[in-house]
Amino acid sequence: MTKQITLSFGCLSMILMTLAGCSSTSINMVDAGTVQLDVVETHPIAVSNVKVRHNGENISVFGRVHRWGQPTLAIPGHVDISFIAPNGDVIVERQVNYMTRRATRHSRNGYFAERFNLDIPDDTTIRVVHHHGDHNASK
Repeated sequence: MTKQITLSFGCLSMILMTLAGCSSTSINMVDAGTVQLDVVETHPIAVSNVKVRHNGENISVFGRVHRWGQPTLAIPGHVDISFIAPNGDVIVERQVNYMTRRATRHSRNGYFAERFNLDIPDDTTIRVVHHHGDHNASK
């Protein structure tokens, strides 16, 4: 059990460090005012701590997924990330899986991180939504 936790934490740390890059050279695009962040509220699973960083040619979006009310249950689904231009056109949409881990014996968290190689206009909206199931199941 301890090996699994250590391995999961190590993998998560490497992914986040790779995507986030060096903090002195990356720009927080939300704080800089170049993009708008729209995290859509869903229940019982919520997305939080979403960050959008620009590092060179890449934009990284990462954050946390957690369950309200029943924190020890599994967190199924994925996160949908969409870049929407100021005129309303969708620039790109992507389904992103997340890694879940048990933070303590009473809680479970999921973490996602995705890198986009995009050139986007100022005032682009980045929408992040938790989606419980497969998109194809509803068709």
